[in-house]
Amino acid sequence: KDRSSLLTKYKHMTTELESIKEKIENEHMKKSDTLKALSKAQAEIQLWRSRYETEGMGRVEELEAANAKLRTRVAEGEETVDSLQTKLANVEKTKTRLATELEDMSMEYERVHAAALITEKRGKNFEKVLGEWQA
Repeated sequence: KDRSSLLTKYKHMTTELESIKEKIENEHMKKSDTLKALSKAQAEIQLWRSRYETEGMGRVEELEAANAKLRTRVAEGEETVDSLQTKLANVEKTKTRLATELEDMSMEYERVHAAALITEKRGKNFEKVLGEWQA
């Protein structure tokens, strides 16, 4: 009876041992798969890091150079705008001065024209009086 009980316990322990060995083997396989996945992920990280350092940094430098060119062009544009605003102010001053001179000349013309008409009228009257005097 003891022997039979021991034999049953032995078989049960052997079965349990096989089951535990199987679980350990499964865990080792999972660990191995996880380590492979980790290794693959690290390789991919290294690949992307390398790609970033070569392509990304080159692109950053290219964009910074383009940005510098654009800032230069903006500064040149601002200088051009300032220059054109100065020229516009000068043209406006000249326009105002010429408008004033035109108005003065127009008034002078009106005065001279009125004086010429009066002189012409006096001349006709003088000729009329002279004609009457001679007759």
